[in-house]
Order: sequence, then C-alpha cells, then structure tokens
Amino acid sequence: MAVLADRAVLLEAGYPTYRRGLECAEAGRVSSLRFTRGGVLTARVAGTRRYRVQVVLGEEPTFSCTCPLGEEGAVCTHGVAAVLAWLGVAA
Repeated sequence: MAVLADRAVLLEAGYPTYRRGLECAEAGRVSSLRFTRGGVLTARVAGTRRYRVQVVLGEEPTFSCTCPLGEEGAVCTHGVAAVLAWLGVAA
C-alpha cells in the first residue's frame, strides 16, 4: 500500500516537488507528525522557516501548508515531505 500511496503523491505533486519533498523527509526535517482517525495528517516541516502542514488523505489528497505555495492551495515540498515521512518512504 505504501508504494501505491507513494505513487499517488508523485502524481499529485509532479517529479521536481516530489524529489525535493523526499530530500526534505530524508534530511529529518519533518516533526510533530500526527495522523487522526478522520484521515488528516499534520506535521511541522523545517524549510527556510518552520511550516505547518495539513494533508487530508483520501482518493484525492488535499494539501495545505503555511508556505507561500501551500497557502495558494498548491502541493508543496513540505506537504510531500510530511506524507513520505508518514509512509516511511524516506530513509
């Protein structure tokens, strides 16, 4: 299942954002990772500053982040990093 979810994140984000998110997760920049029963993933991710991320997981995940891209509703590096850390994809 993690492989399928990983591919879904890749398709949603696009390769450049996915790659940066993977690097961010692998660098250990994701903290305060929580998953609620309602399918909501929250985290803090260190970038140029510390961002708050929320991802509503489902058929089509919804990403929200306090970074400039995330505030516009785009899938950002921080959202991808949070999902990949939760899935255990990042080493």
